[in-house]
Amino acid sequence: MADHADFGFLEHVRQGFKPTVRPVSATESFKNLKPSEKDIPESETFDYIVVGAGPAGCIVAGKLAETNPNASVLLLEAGDVPPENPVLKIPRFWLLQQEDPSCQWGFMTTCQEGLFGRHVPILRTRCLGGGNSLFWMRGAKETFNEWVSKYGCEGWGWDDVLPYFKELEKEIGVVTANSSVSSEWSEALLAAAKANSMHFTNFGDESGSHHGVGYSQFTLRDGKTVNMFDVFIKRKNLSNVTVRCNSFVTHVLMAPNGSTNVAYGVHYRPSSNPCGPYCAVRARKEVILTSGVIATPLILMRSGIGNHRTLRECGIEPLLDLPGVGQNLTDDVTVALTYATEKELPVETETFGLSNVVMSPLNSSITIGAHTNTLPGVWNMPESWKPGFQLVAMCHGLKSRGFVKMDPNNLEGPPIIEMNYLTDKKDVKQAVKAIEQLRNIGQSESLKSWRPKEVRPTEKICSKEGLEAYVRGTAFGAMYPAGTCRMGGIEGSLEKKSPLTPVVNPTTLKVYGCERLRVMDSSVLPSNPHGFPGPTVLAVALKGACMLMKEHGLI
Repeated sequence: MADHADFGFLEHVRQGFKPTVRPVSATESFKNLKPSEKDIPESETFDYIVVGAGPAGCIVAGKLAETNPNASVLLLEAGDVPPENPVLKIPRFWLLQQEDPSCQWGFMTTCQEGLFGRHVPILRTRCLGGGNSLFWMRGAKETFNEWVSKYGCEGWGWDDVLPYFKELEKEIGVVTANSSVSSEWSEALLAAAKANSMHFTNFGDESGSHHGVGYSQFTLRDGKTVNMFDVFIKRKNLSNVTVRCNSFVTHVLMAPNGSTNVAYGVHYRPSSNPCGPYCAVRARKEVILTSGVIATPLILMRSGIGNHRTLRECGIEPLLDLPGVGQNLTDDVTVALTYATEKELPVETETFGLSNVVMSPLNSSITIGAHTNTLPGVWNMPESWKPGFQLVAMCHGLKSRGFVKMDPNNLEGPPIIEMNYLTDKKDVKQAVKAIEQLRNIGQSESLKSWRPKEVRPTEKICSKEGLEAYVRGTAFGAMYPAGTCRMGGIEGSLEKKSPLTPVVNPTTLKVYGCERLRVMDSSVLPSNPHGFPGPTVLAVALKGACMLMKEHGLI
């Protein structure tokens, strides 16, 4: 069985990944690398240190610097400046950035039992500003309200987060497709969805509904994709932001203070050299982690924050026993059907092969999109399958949970990532149902003028067992993992010391048991929101920055 499904660019990432040059032990990494606050010179002191210059980090650093011009902000990024390639700004080539190993961490999962033992790439961009954003879709209203009712995340209901989505949409520039710019093919997909009992929905209105069919939203400026560093820092000429790329943060510098621990800086080294030299920088006010769902919990673990048993196994003396660090790892799962057609498909002028329509059937937890078989960056399909298209379903709200942890033999190298994809029978059932719903769309009357023929898996695969085997053999992660430092109310859960223990206080986004240390990225999400989670992560970053600024009297 192949290690990848319908997206061949993942193979490029795997082949191009260069692991850490040599293993780095706990003794080398952490012993004698914790200078006191007074030992760090003033020249290496900033008011705020933001770790991770992806979209979330750029929003946090930009807002802190813009609101308080007298504050100094250090933005550390493990990657480099993205390559100056104008092609990557063109919407149809948005997938190609995933092919460049210099912009990827190259993470891989362990063998996934639920996917016939396949290893699955976990695409995490590593460059200034993160990946070029394209899709925009707010999280569903029910997801945010569940964060409040189920996870105790007061202040994170739909009405609480909606203003932050609106502010972001205004500042970034979100474009909604419509019938005047949609191709005949997209309009046929719209009709197919309506024929399958999906009502027309405006995904950008205030209802927060994700059920129905509607036009896609994109982050485009002058027909080009958007980089968040350009939007929130470069365009505003924020001279009080210092950016240091190629800076791999090993751990946060912490000092005990009574019953709590205070963050006063971070330690980092050149990303390209595991031998150092190591550098220390001091934060007068706050350290904010925005390194993402994989890197953020690893930084906390290397700082002595996590499950005390796991830390000791890695040779790290525990500072704070928080078993939830690295746990609750979740991702959506994507399944697809491939069709060949007898004639070429008309495509949109700007997106060139991506349909302008997105669907979510009633009483389901899936989001459906479509693209042509010639979209650049998509798996190199056999010529006999062209022209044609794929219907793709992203399954949300899955039960399976995994974890990320350090490799005890290489603490700063590639981590151990266990996603546990499709290990819960309910998740498999949901993915099979998604395939059936895709078939209903593909067989709709409105698409028959192109005479679509199902070529993968073919209509012969129709039994429950056959569809389950197809799902396990071809499903892949939706590239939106979350949850490894989840926020949540305490309610005695900290005393229970279970893997489900929340890591971050939802009212401040501070790490429990710590002062001056916050997390503002996808790792704090208790669960993945329906749709494309990227905009929700940006809303978390913006809301988190506002929380911090309000506490500091800046707004």
